[in-house]
Amino acid sequence: MKPILSIVIPTKDRYVYLKDIISYVASINDGQIELVIQDNSKDNSEIMDYITAGNFEYVSYHHHVSPLSMVENFDLGIKKMRRVSSFVL
Repeated sequence: MKPILSIVIPTKDRYVYLKDIISYVASINDGQIELVIQDNSKDNSEIMDYITAGNFEYVSYHHHVSPLSMVENFDLGIKKMRRVSSFVL
């Protein structure tokens, strides 16, 4: 099923908050929400372990190692959305 809402989260080194958001969306998601995470952290092993262990099928995770501005990171996340309707955190 195609989601009716895509939430784009550009992030860098904020895994404590990101885990909370992923868990919260899991608690309310009925398959109609896509969570697009555009990560610009150097080391993403912590969040990759969390996403893999949780089997969060609605998460579309993308990692870019080279330094980006907030706008560039956000733009990459927008390009990864499967739905036109969006909400930015």
